[in-house]
Parts: sequence; structure tokens; C-alpha cells
Amino acid sequence: FLKAYCWVFGTLAAICNIITVTTVGKSVGESRTGSLLYTRVLVCIIGLGDFLIGLYLIILSVFDSIIHGKDYCSKQAEWLSGNACSTLGVISTTGSQLSLFAMTVLSSMRVWGIVKSSSSLKIPSHVNKRARAKAVLIVLGVVGASLAVALIPLIPAFEDYFVQGMFYDPKYKLFIGFPNKVKHVNILNAYYKNDNISVDTTWAEI
Repeated sequence: FLKAYCWVFGTLAAICNIITVTTVGKSVGESRTGSLLYTRVLVCIIGLGDFLIGLYLIILSVFDSIIHGKDYCSKQAEWLSGNACSTLGVISTTGSQLSLFAMTVLSSMRVWGIVKSSSSLKIPSHVNKRARAKAVLIVLGVVGASLAVALIPLIPAFEDYFVQGMFYDPKYKLFIGFPNKVKHVNILNAYYKNDNISVDTTWAEI
């Protein structure tokens, strides 16, 4: 059931959001007011984020059904620590954050518009250079924040903060399960009789 769910909803999400982004994207340049310009730009970003989630589901289904299939359990450790899994994590995180940040900005702008309209009646501003610059800043801010959330955990300098443990092949009985850094240190100290290995040792050094 879950495999069918991933295939169906992943494909639908990818196709429908490509259509949405293409259609709304063509109308961005036709926006007559600043608020309409911002709304259409943010809808495009939301569609792009949902497309990435659909793409993530499709790729995950390909790996699960075609590449690994019934051999997944024997390849679990290799998969979870591999580049393909990390790339999928970046795609899914970027997609979800794009949608989240864009919807947050869109909701905030709507609330601000309601507050302003209730206090004073004002003719909507036309699209000018300032409005276009603001739209570009919104895009850069949302995309930049989303990529930062997705990519920062992969930077080696931050691995001690984000990595909580490591998976190993089940044949390595000493490291069975999902050992954290403390367990790694205790095992390595007992094996190598080396007190230089401590919790301050980085994951890369371990």
C-alpha cells in the first residue's frame, strides 16, 4: 500500500505542480499590483516546493521497488550512510521548507494587508521597480533559508551537532543497532587501548 501511495501521489504531485508553476509563472509578468505580484511569486515557490516533494517520492519509489527491492534489509546500512540517501534528504527538506517559508510569508502579508485595510483605505500600489526588487528579495530569502536548512547538516564542521549515531552492517556485532558517539568511544578505547579517543573526537576521525 505504501509503495503504491508513493508512486501515485509522487507522480500526481510532480505533474500537477509543474503545471501550476508553469501557468502561474507566465502570469507573474502580467501582475498589475504589488500584492498580486507577491502572491503569484509565492504560489510559484509553493508549487516548486511541492514538486520537489513529489520528485522525492518518485525517486524513493524507484530505489525501493527497482534498485533495492527485496535486498533493502541487507543494504540498509550502506543506503542510510550513502550519497543517494543524503541527496534525497536534501530534496525532501528543501521542498518542505520552500512550501513552509513561502506559506508563512504569504500568510503574514495577508494579515498585514487586512490590518492596513481596516485602518485606512488605500489604492493598491502598481508594479514598479521597488515592487519587483521586493519580489526578488522574497524569492532569494525563501530559497536561501530553505537551502540553508537542507545543506548545513551536511557540512563536516557541523557533523558533531547533527549526527547522533551511525548504522553498520549487521555482521559487525560490536556496532549493532544505532550506536552513538559515547558507545563508539568506549568500544574503540577497549579495542585499541587508546585513551586519546574521547567524546571530543569528531565523527570523521572516528
